[in-house]
Amino acid sequence: MDIRNNSYPLLRRTVSVSNQCRYICYGCPFVKDLLIKELFTRGLLWTPHLYDHISVQHFMPYETTRNILLRVSVRCSQMQNHFQFIAKLPKARPEESKHNHSFRNEVLFYSIRKNFRNRIFPNCYFGNHSPLKSAHPVVVLEDLTKCGFAPFERKLNKSRLIICVKLLATFHANTYRLQKENNNIYVFSLFEILKRESKKERIEQRKERVRVFLSSTIMSELDNVLRTKIKRKLKKVELLKTDIASTIIHGCFTRSNIFVKYDDQGCRTKLIDFQAIKYDSPSIDFGRIFLTNLPNEHNVSKLENMFKIILHTYLEKLKKDYPRVIFTLVRQDIVHNMILSYINLNDEEKEAIENHKPILHMLNKIGSFD
Repeated sequence: MDIRNNSYPLLRRTVSVSNQCRYICYGCPFVKDLLIKELFTRGLLWTPHLYDHISVQHFMPYETTRNILLRVSVRCSQMQNHFQFIAKLPKARPEESKHNHSFRNEVLFYSIRKNFRNRIFPNCYFGNHSPLKSAHPVVVLEDLTKCGFAPFERKLNKSRLIICVKLLATFHANTYRLQKENNNIYVFSLFEILKRESKKERIEQRKERVRVFLSSTIMSELDNVLRTKIKRKLKKVELLKTDIASTIIHGCFTRSNIFVKYDDQGCRTKLIDFQAIKYDSPSIDFGRIFLTNLPNEHNVSKLENMFKIILHTYLEKLKKDYPRVIFTLVRQDIVHNMILSYINLNDEEKEAIENHKPILHMLNKIGSFD
C-alpha cells in the first residue's frame, strides 16, 4: 500500500486498501491512521507537513507469521529524508488482545534493553502493550535489512553455529548479570512477572510433553536400559529439580531470529523476536540452536565431540561477558536439561530432528540422564 499525501490530517480517507488489509489485517489502516501520527507526536518523525510519501507493506506474508509485520517507509523528497522501520502488531485486534501476555512481555523486554551492555538488538523506537482505544499494542523497530543485516536461512555449519552460540552466551550473560546486580525497577518487575508466570506453566507443560514423549514410537524403539534411564531422569526434570541456573531466556533461539552482517568490523549479530521469553533453564535456548543445526550424523562419538566443542564455546563466552557467573552451575544445568530441550523441540518442531536415536545415545554419553 503506497500513499501520497500533501496535507494534514495524515492520510485521506479515500486511500484504497487491499482486500487482505481491509478484511483480515487491521495493521495497515492502523499504521496509516494512528501510528504515524503517534510517531510525529513523539518527535520520532520530522514535522508532519513536510513528508509526501508513505509506503506500508507486509514484511512477510500475513498467513505465514504469528504477528503482523509491516515495513513502513516515510519519505520527504523536499529534504531528501527517509525513515524506514518495522511495525509489529499481534494478529488479534486490539479489543481481543487483553490477555496477550507474550506480546506484552516482548514490549516490556525492549523497554529494558538499555540495561544490556551489548548492542545485540535492533533499535526500538516505540512500544506499547496496552489494548486501549488510544494506544494499540505495537512495537516499532529498526529495519535491520536496511542496515545490511540478513537472517541465517539455511542449516548452520559449525563456524556459523559457533557465531550463534556466542551471541546466545552474550544474551544469557546479560540476563544473569541483571538478575544478580540490578537495581532498575523495570528490570526487577520483568523478572518477577516472568517468574510468576513461568513456574506453574513450566510444570504443567513439562508434564504433558513428558507424557507424550514417553508414549512415542521413539521411546519404544530404544533398548530397555536406556528407556529406563530416561524415565527415571524425566521424573526429576518435570518437577524442575534439575533447574539450578534459570534466568530469562529467549525461548525461541533459532537461526531465523538471528540477523548477521559481515563488514570491516567483522561479523556483527542481532537478536530479534522476544515473544517467547520466559524464566527457565538456559538449556532450552542452547539445545534448540544446537539440535536444529546438527548434521544428519549417526556416529554417536562425533555428535558427542560436537556437543563438547559448542558447549565449551558457549561457556567461555559466558565467562568472558560476565566473569561473576557460576559457570559450573550453568554447565550442569544445560547438560542435565538437554533431554528437556530435546523433548520441547520434538513437540514444537517435529521435523527439526532427523537422527533421534543417535542424539538420545549422545545425550546419554554426556551425562544428561544421570
